[in-house]
Amino acid sequence: MNEMFSVLRAQEVSEPLDPGFLAGTALPGRPGGSGSSDGPASSGGSGSPGTPGGSGSSNSSGTSGAPNKPDAPSAPSKPEPPSAPSRPAPPKPPESSSSSSSSSSSTPPPLPITVIGTPTGVPCLFCSSSQWLTAAIRFINATVNYNPLTISVDGSTFQSGLEQAQVTEYGSIRQGYHTITIAGSNGYTYLRKQVYIGDGMTTLAIVNASSGIDIVSVSDTSCPAGSYSSCIRVGNLAAYSSDINVTLGNVMFSSVAFGSVTDFNQVSAGSYTAYVARSSQSSTVLLSVPVSLTAGRIYTLYVLNWNPSVDTIRTILVEDRRN
Repeated sequence: MNEMFSVLRAQEVSEPLDPGFLAGTALPGRPGGSGSSDGPASSGGSGSPGTPGGSGSSNSSGTSGAPNKPDAPSAPSKPEPPSAPSRPAPPKPPESSSSSSSSSSSTPPPLPITVIGTPTGVPCLFCSSSQWLTAAIRFINATVNYNPLTISVDGSTFQSGLEQAQVTEYGSIRQGYHTITIAGSNGYTYLRKQVYIGDGMTTLAIVNASSGIDIVSVSDTSCPAGSYSSCIRVGNLAAYSSDINVTLGNVMFSSVAFGSVTDFNQVSAGSYTAYVARSSQSSTVLLSVPVSLTAGRIYTLYVLNWNPSVDTIRTILVEDRRN
């Protein structure tokens, strides 16, 4: 039997192989492809049905892989909301022609105390035959670096050409709210504000403020000045200075804040020297000014700036009334 197996094996080996098999005849259903998954790919590279041009073997070196699936488009970024526009700064007031000269000086420029419609000297603005009016107002210009101002009350001109450190006379007005308009000589409106006017006499001080200018209302109350005494108080309208102290004889008005007015203090009539200092440095005198007080009269000493700098101090002594 062994001899028989040997003969059969020899015959199998000696039979020639099918030329078509050597040429790589394609298998049914796979045209152009190799019958072996491990054989070399043909030069044309045929693939399985539905994938023309591709090799039928995943291990074939000549194949090209399936195209990558494109990434999904990313969603557009949400636009940032526009930022709110910044609020415009208030217009810078026009500088007066004398501001440059006063800035370079270490002392206040010579400017007489003048009052619209009254004689020069200490303003006597509460000296009519009728000591008390139902309601009345006057204005004082305590601003710095503004040209002369025009003041209107409820649309009617009250005073025009009011310069720095000037005071108007009283004008009668009904009690209640009134619209006060402050404008420049060129018509530009700096401020329009509703102000309540009560009974009696009121001084409306026009002052510098962070927004431009503003109005400080001062009630001009009475004081029992006698035959040998006077009454005096202090008002701080110096926007560029801190709290102040004012000493007059043995009387001190201490820590007077900007925009505030002290109570009246009764003193003997006569001549004094008023000393103005910072509250925080009371030993350093910023200004000394002579003051003459007449018996039976009431005064307000207003402290102002004459330059937009700290410690540039000046004063106006206003006589409020006579008994």
